[in-house]
Amino acid sequence: MSAVALRLLRRIPSALLIVAITSIALPSWAVPPSARAFESRLWAPCCYEGTLDIHESDLARTLRHEIEARIEKGESEPSIQADLVARYGEKVIAARSAGPSERMGLIIAAFIVSAGVVLALSFRRRVRKTAIIGETPSAPGARADDELERRLDAELAELDG
Repeated sequence: MSAVALRLLRRIPSALLIVAITSIALPSWAVPPSARAFESRLWAPCCYEGTLDIHESDLARTLRHEIEARIEKGESEPSIQADLVARYGEKVIAARSAGPSERMGLIIAAFIVSAGVVLALSFRRRVRKTAIIGETPSAPGARADDELERRLDAELAELDG
């Protein structure tokens, strides 16, 4: 066997150990995305200062595990929500659904893209107009400023002279 093959064989056990530790230490990767989204729409009932998906109290952790297990068993989100409301009251609901916030995000994104397109087109039009005329665009009154500057230079020269 070559030296390269022996080195690779020696690294296999350590690679397997890293994979095993990672799979044990990071169980949150196994959380269904629907559970995360549902948890983000509920307040942690211990203090109502953070949503279940990010709150780090014992009660929030317990409820996250309960919700994830119930969703994995196939229970619907409305029935889980009804149970939590019965246990903790209406105050536990942070957002009624994901719909309005998603739509608002899309509206804002569309507005930003539209504004960017309008600005790009107006800039392009201005550049083309300037190229056709053959001179740089000047501010209104620039010629008057040049005249005032010549008069001021003449008066200063008179005073020095």
